[in-house]
Amino acid sequence: MKTKLLLLFLVATLNSFAQDRYETIKIALQLVKSKTTIDGKDKRVLNLLENMYNETLQANEGQLSEATINMYKTFAEDPTLPNSHLFYLFNLYQEEIQNPEVSSDFQIGCMKLLSGEFVETYNTIPAIVLIYMGEALMAANMQDKAKTHFEMASGFYPDSVPIKVYNYILADEGSAKEKMKKGLLKRYPDHWMVTQMVK
Repeated sequence: MKTKLLLLFLVATLNSFAQDRYETIKIALQLVKSKTTIDGKDKRVLNLLENMYNETLQANEGQLSEATINMYKTFAEDPTLPNSHLFYLFNLYQEEIQNPEVSSDFQIGCMKLLSGEFVETYNTIPAIVLIYMGEALMAANMQDKAKTHFEMASGFYPDSVPIKVYNYILADEGSAKEKMKKGLLKRYPDHWMVTQMVK
């Protein structure tokens, strides 16, 4: 139920953005989806994204394991695997985000679709998708919406270091922000996001 509320929040806050790009991606997604077996009991795509989150965002070092890289390659090379439409969208995002000129409209549109598809397939949204969505809002200079988004995301993933870091970055200046900073530096002094982004 909470996940559905989060999805409704995402849709409500993003409806006026990324319409052209959103429609283009949506058409491509429907083509991929029409050839994909959708099976909520097959957790391989969900596990892949959870592994990527745990290894690159939650862990101190931020490095993918060889096993996760191989799992990623398996999905990239075999579009017949169940729920490949989710991998298609995630991989599209990963490829496009490497372009320094990628638009925030694309980022928001892609994450909006991916969030909805994860809820439809698994009734959950992986932490990595919520983080990418928040980053997309920040890239679009929608700081207030990003702040609300990350505050809500912390309710779903209260132990997420990246979400805590973004909540700190987006917090208003004052004693509460200073307390967040001290907590991050004390609890996660070796985490790569803390060392790079908590000043």
